[in-house]
Amino acid sequence: MRRVINLHQNIGRPRNPVTVQDILMAAPYTTTKRGTRYLLFDSGQDDADRVLVFCSEEQLKILCASNEIFADGTFKTVPNQFGQLYTIHGTVVDTAQRKPVFPLVSCICVRKNEATYQQIWEAFIDEAGRLNLQFKVNLLMTDFELAAMNVHQRAFPLAAHKGCLFHFNQALWRYVVNKGLRVLYINAEQEDHTVRRDVQRLMAIPFVPPDDAEPVFDQVVDELDDRVLGVAPWAWPPTWSRTTSEGIVRCGAAMPYRHVSPRNCGTCMNRPWTTPSAPTTWLRPTTRNSRN
Repeated sequence: MRRVINLHQNIGRPRNPVTVQDILMAAPYTTTKRGTRYLLFDSGQDDADRVLVFCSEEQLKILCASNEIFADGTFKTVPNQFGQLYTIHGTVVDTAQRKPVFPLVSCICVRKNEATYQQIWEAFIDEAGRLNLQFKVNLLMTDFELAAMNVHQRAFPLAAHKGCLFHFNQALWRYVVNKGLRVLYINAEQEDHTVRRDVQRLMAIPFVPPDDAEPVFDQVVDELDDRVLGVAPWAWPPTWSRTTSEGIVRCGAAMPYRHVSPRNCGTCMNRPWTTPSAPTTWLRPTTRNSRN
């Protein structure tokens, strides 16, 4: 019976596209149930790196009015023809002076490079200009993806750009794996514990008071084992997150989206370790001597 029902349902459905060029964006996939525009931007059917941005006019107004904007990507819930689903969330102050976070934008992308994120934010800014809206964002919180961070800094140079401890350690662990140190880290009890010790020292730097972050980082790098030195060519003290003690929402834990794990809730910092300084991303040198 189920097969018969599915067969009849599929008669009225379009065939599943194989590539992004096969996807034809037309109603009802471009509008809301109320009949208003929902597809904000489409880079084009002939674009191999196609970008689709879904955001209604009402959602864009909320996004422009949000003082805090959160963005994150996932790769598990995206259609096979694309590479990632990138979602953008904003805050709305309610009558109880709380700041609940709402998902406002869904972007389906093939790539996750600067060109892709540039297209996304240019679409928002152009549409906001057409509607005589202005972004009021003071804080942008993302993971430590440099392509997205660079675009955000160009689009909103006066906003603070922050990350969280969970994403910082996640990025650091990727470096550990890419440098071939995973086995040494995991088997520290049976082998040399130096690698695990030094990596954990890098993971602990966000807990240092902001004024001491850079000199402490330099001191840690000077004392690192040579095998770990390649893991630490970067750090972002101005982007580490202040959280609830300063009234700032915690990174991904605030995003009511299924692709954000509830385990993130306990991994963000509980104290203010960053300053509201101008947003910068500093790339650290890979060798000790190059700093001198």
